[in-house]
Amino acid sequence: NEAIEAGKVYIAPGNYHMSINKQSDAVRIHLDQKPERNYVRPAADYLFESAADVYGEKTFGIVLTGMGEDGREGCIRIKQNKGGIYIQDKESCTVFGMPGAVFRDGAYDMMGNVEQVQDLLKSMI
Repeated sequence: NEAIEAGKVYIAPGNYHMSINKQSDAVRIHLDQKPERNYVRPAADYLFESAADVYGEKTFGIVLTGMGEDGREGCIRIKQNKGGIYIQDKESCTVFGMPGAVFRDGAYDMMGNVEQVQDLLKSMI
């Protein structure tokens, strides 16, 4: 239950889901070993859904190449809460599974290659 700090990057350790929650003193990282979701742990859906619930329209999710549909439900939640979503395009993906699932649902705002997402992130910092 570590407090989130500006300027830090947080990476979920293997075999742990990562989510965030707002407590009275701060927004905190939460790790747990709930059952796998979409056949994986950590699952992006846990993080995306919790971020959407805490940050609402300030949430911005990015889905890059990967197998399966993890992240799809989280992107839907982010969009329902008026946040933004970037997905990697099929041409630059090794596997279009995860971004493809979001694409099929139409739950994204922008699509492009890895270099474009790098430029986007630089512009947001």
